[in-house]
Amino acid sequence: MIDLAGYYQWTPSLRIDAGVYNLSDKTYWQWDTARDHTQSTSGLERFAESGRHLRLGLTYNF
Repeated sequence: MIDLAGYYQWTPSLRIDAGVYNLSDKTYWQWDTARDHTQSTSGLERFAESGRHLRLGLTYNF
């Protein structure tokens, strides 16, 4: 998995965060959600993590 994230400190109290996650768009499972399942389990894909996605955040400290 490859993630790309960063932030910009606009003012001392305002920060903008942005990221692109799972750039390679690979299917993967977190161990704690898939540990009781095998490859032959029907519906195993529903336990997979999301594909490529974006996230944008805004933090304001006062």
